[in-house]
Amino acid sequence: MLNDAVNTEVNENQKYEALHNQYEDLLPQEKLEWLGSKTFEIATATNNKTTGIHEALENGRRLLQAAQENFRLGVIGEFRVGKSTLINSLIGQEVAFTDVLEATAVECQFHYDEANCATIYFKDGSAEQFTFDEVNELLDYNRDDVTWLNKINYVAYGVKSQRLADFDIWDAPGIGGSDDNERLANTFLDKLGGAVWVIDITLIGKASINRPLNQLKQTGKSVIGVLNRVDEYEGSVEEAINFVEKAYPDVFTEIVTISALDALDAVLENEVSQPLEHLWSTVLEIFGKDQEQSVDKRLEKTMVAVNSQFGLKISALSRSIQDQIGYCDHLKFNLKYEKRRHLDSLPQEINYQADRVFSELESDIWRHLDSLNPATPEWQKNLEAIIARLKSAKLYDNAFSEISERVSKKVASDWYASTKEAINLSNTALAISSSGFGNNSKVNGDTESAENGFDVDTLSEKALEEGYYAGGVSAVVTAAFAAVSASISWPIILAALPIGAIAAWKKQKQLNSSSEGLQIQISEILNRAKQELLARITGDFTKHLDDTFDHAIEQIVLQRASKDLGIDSLLILEENLLSVKFLESLIGFSSSNHEEGLTFSSILSSLSHSGERLDIIITEPDTSLSAILTKISSETNVRLLLVTDEKTNDFDDVVQNCFGNWQGRKKTRAIVSKNFPIPSTLKGMLITTEFAFQSPISINSLPSSDVTLIPYKEGRLAAQRMFAMLWDGKTQSSEPVEVVTLY
Repeated sequence: MLNDAVNTEVNENQKYEALHNQYEDLLPQEKLEWLGSKTFEIATATNNKTTGIHEALENGRRLLQAAQENFRLGVIGEFRVGKSTLINSLIGQEVAFTDVLEATAVECQFHYDEANCATIYFKDGSAEQFTFDEVNELLDYNRDDVTWLNKINYVAYGVKSQRLADFDIWDAPGIGGSDDNERLANTFLDKLGGAVWVIDITLIGKASINRPLNQLKQTGKSVIGVLNRVDEYEGSVEEAINFVEKAYPDVFTEIVTISALDALDAVLENEVSQPLEHLWSTVLEIFGKDQEQSVDKRLEKTMVAVNSQFGLKISALSRSIQDQIGYCDHLKFNLKYEKRRHLDSLPQEINYQADRVFSELESDIWRHLDSLNPATPEWQKNLEAIIARLKSAKLYDNAFSEISERVSKKVASDWYASTKEAINLSNTALAISSSGFGNNSKVNGDTESAENGFDVDTLSEKALEEGYYAGGVSAVVTAAFAAVSASISWPIILAALPIGAIAAWKKQKQLNSSSEGLQIQISEILNRAKQELLARITGDFTKHLDDTFDHAIEQIVLQRASKDLGIDSLLILEENLLSVKFLESLIGFSSSNHEEGLTFSSILSSLSHSGERLDIIITEPDTSLSAILTKISSETNVRLLLVTDEKTNDFDDVVQNCFGNWQGRKKTRAIVSKNFPIPSTLKGMLITTEFAFQSPISINSLPSSDVTLIPYKEGRLAAQRMFAMLWDGKTQSSEPVEVVTLY
């Protein structure tokens, strides 16, 4: 087996080494397609969503295409800050449409062309050519016609301007304009090689440009900040520059000031505008090297940005597969928890059913004796028949079968309930609806509601009998009894019974149905038979049932994986998790698992992306969560668990203390047990769909502390399982706890 494991590992390493070599030999565009193909294969095989992969692939194609064209310099900013006027001053002509209203409603490209003409390129592949005045009049006339504007891909202005010989200038709708234009402007950023960001200096401090600026910064693109309308500004320009530098640290490569309108007037009068010349020399200095790079170099640099964006999708896919595996692990863990509970109580159940069966057997024997007259030969004959019956293996075989059937029904009934409980607990730990998987989960053509996860009400008695949900456990228990029965030696048991005592006692005394001695002898025989039987079956039966329960658990997990996840084999998940980890390493992307821990402020910044659920464990009822709740969406489902060793009458105040006036989705429970030692890891814990952090101090003290929160040592999935068990009042040690639902 060890050699097999070693050979398997060697084969895996060889496979990934071959894939690595194959990838390195590809061109950038080929690498992107290869990466998209492999990622799509993994997502499809594991029944994960592929929408994000398609989006990343299309965006990567656009970026690589742009890298092969002239350098794309974007002129960007909020609407009505003078972008179009600045573009006109740069190219030396009044070409770009200007207006006191939001002028640019579509993407516009300004490129070098001797003809001085404009072309509208439509999304259906067609194109129409116009003069500059004609196209601007058309754009002005249709500025509110969303249907017409949505048909346009972009407008290209071919301008005979030396500054456009090596640079294409691109203009897009202003940030902060109409919703449609805002969306267009945000998606426009990825196409650029760099940007000139125009800010109205008279509106310093009112700009809402954090998100798009961060988008450019994350892709490593240089941005020149341009403070426009300095001619209208009455304050200190130097102080304004300092303000921008502090407000957006490490964002702008350079900050320059200008009056775009004055610069345009100077250019049109064939005069030199020093601020404009300074701006253009800054553009050449910062972007000239990028522009002069060979296409291969630009493609290589662009591929880094593509890999970074694609890495986020791969990381999300990796986390989703881990959640799928975690869902199965949660279910298997919970089922084994229930199995241990059943096996611990099994000897008591067998004893109980054996007592009932042998008591009924004894009553049946006396009913036969009481039905006859002791003075008749028939009574004596009947007694002989009873003695023969007590000596027959068939009697005890039938009793054993009856015990088997009753125990089987009871265990099956309890296991049926436990299966539902285990599945519920798995959903408590990791709801299917909060993950990226299960989007195509179907069984026999029936789609199960992904929003609510698994509906336990669908578990019918018929399903139990068929063994689909309960793993055929009724048949499993019966088979375990049969296996034990085959190992029982009835002659040995019968030889140990004092049956001969009845015959010997019969010769000495006149027996009748009311004879106390006869009753004692029969009771002793049956009791000895029961004890001999129990001594032989209880231990063996528990062992057999332990093994068969494990088989039933494997079947349940596979069935739920198929029904809830759309996966027919857990091996598929494990193999594809290795593959997706390989892809992450291949492109040099590392999804931080925060192994060294994070400060509370760092965690707060990530909580805005905490997903659909945030689980919190506290140990102090007067904890305030306001510092956390202000950072998350009101759509986030927050579950708060108070762990305490003492029940009080003040639990109703916990919700108010913790949540205040927060109107989001919340549930609160407390678990109470004097004997339940609160582990140090439960002083405070935050669990999301991405991480699980524990705090060495109470969460109440975190906002005023610089303490580092550390990852839960067993990992996020184990933390989710622990939370789910505590939420349902269970512990791994089976220590009883009281659950109080507070809200």
